[in-house]
Amino acid sequence: MKNLMITISIALILTSCASSSKKEEKNPFDALTLKETLKEGLTTQTEVLKAFGAPDITTEDKTKQDVWVYSKHNVASESNGYAVGALAFLPGPFSLAGGVLDGDKSETSSKTITLTLVFNKKKILKDYSLTKVRI
Repeated sequence: MKNLMITISIALILTSCASSSKKEEKNPFDALTLKETLKEGLTTQTEVLKAFGAPDITTEDKTKQDVWVYSKHNVASESNGYAVGALAFLPGPFSLAGGVLDGDKSETSSKTITLTLVFNKKKILKDYSLTKVRI
């Protein structure tokens, strides 16, 4: 009886190892953050640096205004692990009833978010745009 209890305990522990997880990196440019941080005609380059860090690309447009580009690549994945049935560890005829309950399934999607900022010659935000591409 003691062996049976140990076997059942081990089986329950192993079946609890089955996982279903969904992980997604946080979007650093969510609408609320952009609305609070970026005010056209008011926000300075220094404030943008403080909020988002150094841009990935800096350049000038044809009118010599600074253009900063931030690009973030987000990956979301969902996977289900393997679950081992508790009856697989019981002795006797019950051992045939166990086994793998759920195979490994995974889905991955990616999204590229590009934030483009244009500053006037006084280094004040003139305009910005956000582009999202889902793959």
